[in-house]
This record gives sequence, structure tokens and C-alpha cells, in this order.
Amino acid sequence: MDIAEMIEEFQSRGVALWANGDRLGYRSPKGVLTREDLAALKARKEEVLAHLRERDAIGHDEQARFEPFPMTDIQRAYATGQYSGYELGGTGCHSYAELLAPPLDRERLEAAWHELIRRHDMLSAVVIPPDSLRVVPFEEGPVLEEIDLRGHDPRTPDEDYLRYRSELEDRRYPLGAWPLHEFRLLQFDACSILQFSVDMIIADFVSVKVMTQELMDLYAGRRPAPLAEATFRDTIMARTRRATDLAGSAQYENAKQYWAEAIETMRDKPSLPVEHASAPSDDELARFTRRVWRCGSEAWTAFTRCAGGHGVTPSNVLLTAYADVIRRWSSSGDFCVNVTSMSRDQAIEGVERIVGDFTEVVVHACRPRPGSFLERVRATQKQLFDELSHAAFPGVEVLRELGRAKGAPAIVPIVFTSALGFEQDRFLAHASWMNPRWGLSPTPQVWLDHQVYESEGEVRFNWDYVQELFEPQQI
Repeated sequence: MDIAEMIEEFQSRGVALWANGDRLGYRSPKGVLTREDLAALKARKEEVLAHLRERDAIGHDEQARFEPFPMTDIQRAYATGQYSGYELGGTGCHSYAELLAPPLDRERLEAAWHELIRRHDMLSAVVIPPDSLRVVPFEEGPVLEEIDLRGHDPRTPDEDYLRYRSELEDRRYPLGAWPLHEFRLLQFDACSILQFSVDMIIADFVSVKVMTQELMDLYAGRRPAPLAEATFRDTIMARTRRATDLAGSAQYENAKQYWAEAIETMRDKPSLPVEHASAPSDDELARFTRRVWRCGSEAWTAFTRCAGGHGVTPSNVLLTAYADVIRRWSSSGDFCVNVTSMSRDQAIEGVERIVGDFTEVVVHACRPRPGSFLERVRATQKQLFDELSHAAFPGVEVLRELGRAKGAPAIVPIVFTSALGFEQDRFLAHASWMNPRWGLSPTPQVWLDHQVYESEGEVRFNWDYVQELFEPQQI
């Protein structure tokens, strides 16, 4: 029996099979799978996985390119969070950055920006309320605004400079607006500062890196690497179709059962001493600020070598340490942290260069554990692996079910974002003459977001937090 016939025969008996990374997932009606069936699946696991991956490969649908498509759960949450009726709402999820460079030519930079939009469909996307997106055919690109700040010192921001920073740092993109991102050029006597703002409905953390890197490549006359054939829309439509088929439904139910059991012992947010700070009122916007730290290439190389020698990943080491720090300030040892992951299908060649919001959230339960730090890192790694393996039941639904179990809305405002391993050593690597100067990523219903990513050998840590909630010495 060839592999296709074998899988079809299982499906005819109601057995769902799916690829879950390197694992073969299955769900079966009680009593249907025999020992012989399980032995056959084990013996031919690699063949089955290869067939399932080929069957589920994502292609490009050019005819439907400009048709509406559904938002992801995270995108819906971002859109909803813009409204001030939610705790610490009233702000969209948006990223702002400033890049310092030698004097830049406005017309040349504007042309590079327009070419960037042509390359990436999501840069032409608009929101169709309440919860859809549509790519708009590119016709005329936006104008790159140029601000003359000659005579001002970019090293010591004055009132004028800070006013222009605040305009984009606090930018809100109304639902239905186009474009959902913006570049602006500040011209000083001996340098330029490129301001960049983007609504995270259209771009995740990795996409922001792609956009800035490719803009500089295009400005310098370098041709960026070819894009994947599949677009962000193609990946979302493929997921939507899969959710309704036998394998997708079984994977969802399997993940739902996992989380139903986990929720029984889960808490939501940590009990931090934020009551000593004056939280913004419902009519005020939460004001974010950022703390930054960099780890040099030599120290980071030694750190990753040490982690690898113990069979753990740097991200899991940092997550464990992050939870320890939060627990130090929390009056309860049990709490949850939202761990963001980039759900990019690695079977798509060039998927790391697709601009779009591939963010998924895993609600990670942090509990006091006995043993050494290394033992706790290993426990974190195993637990997070299991949680990610059951991401078919999304984090937004986990929080909803956790709220039902508690009898009150569940809020997890502490976030851990790791982009380690994506586009390693490539962020601005060809544009070392352009240096990140300032940035901020306000997010609705978030108190503190820990972000970490690699750039040219070193690692950069950002802590974006609501400044009204914490005393400076706490952070």
C-alpha cells in the first residue's frame, strides 16, 4: 500500500493525521486504531510526514490576491484594543523607530519606499471592519515628508525634535486607513534621522526588521533577495481552510483538551506592586517608554555556546530568568506570561522575508520550581515545547477559557518576545552606516514587554512598559 492510500484508508475510518513540526499528530475515534495501525504509523512516520507536508503546501492564488481575507485572532485583538473601554486599551499595537544615517536624499528614499510597497502586499493592506483585511492594488505611493531641523543637535533632542518624535510615536491608525505605516525624514546639518511607524496589524517583529533592511538595500541600489511565491494572504487562507478539514478540526480539539486540563491550575497576571503608581484613567492613553540593554558579540557567543552545551536554547534561558525577575516582585509565585512566537511555516522557502503579522501568543504558566537554575530552564523548555505543540487552540481562546474558569476576565499583561533565530546577523548588517537610535512598541492591555533580537553578532534587549504603572527603581 502506498503512503497516499494508507493515509486515505485511515481517514475513511475517521482517523485524522497531521504534521506538527517533526511530530506526527493523530486523533482517532475510541477503539478504531489497533496496535498494528500504530506500529505501521511509527514505521512509516517520515513517509507520512513528507506526504502531509506536500499535501498541505501553500501556493499563491493570484486571482484572489485583492479579495478580502480574515484577520488572525491576534490581529482582531489589536483592532479591539484600540478602544478605551478595555483596561489599558485606547492604543493600537504599533511600532516606532528612529534610524540615524548620513544625509539621505528625499526623492531617492521615497522611490525606495514605493518599491518596498510594491514588493510586499501587506504594505498596501487596509482593514475592513470589523475583522477583515484587503490588499489594495498599488497605484500612487505616499509622499515622504521631509522636516528641516538644520541648526538643531540630534544628540540632545530639543522641543521641536521631541514634538516630531511624539507625533509618530503616538500615531494611531484608524481602521480603514491607508497606508498603515509611514516613513518620515528629519534633516540635520550633518546627518539624517529616518522615522518609521507601522501598525502591527500588518507586520510582526520580524517584518519590521525586513522592512528597514530592504528599504536600505533598495536605497543603496542593492536588490533584495527574491520573495516567496506565497503571500501573507495565501498563508491565512490556507490556515482557514485547514481549520475546517478533518485533520485541522482534530488538531484543534486535541489542543483544546490539552489547555482545558492546563487551565485548571493556571493563574493570570502576577501580583505586582503597581497599586503604588497612578494608572491612567479610562479616558487617558497608556503612555509607554523603553529601557534598552545590549550584550556584546563576545559575551553573547559564550552565552549561546554554554546554553547549547547544556541542551537548552538561549530563548528558554532568558524566559526562565525573566519569570524569576517578575516573581521577585510578585506577591504570588504562580502567574502567566504571554510568550509571542512567529508562526512562519518553514516549509515555505523565503518565509522569513514575508511581511505580515504571523504572531501567535502562548499563555505560559510560570510556577516556582525546585532545583538549580539549569534544571528550571530545562523544565521551562519542555513545558514551552508542549505549549507550542498545542498552539492550534490559540492563546486568545486560552485566555477566554481561563476567564470563564475564574469567573472574571483573564488578563496577562506581561509579555516575552524573542526573535532570536530569525534573520540572524542580517538586521541592518549591510547598512552599518544606519544605526537604530530610538524605538517603542506600545501594545494594548500590556504592562511590560520584554523583546530580544540579534543584530550583527550582538543581542539587543528592549523593555517597553507603561510608565504610569511602575516606579523607575522597579524597572
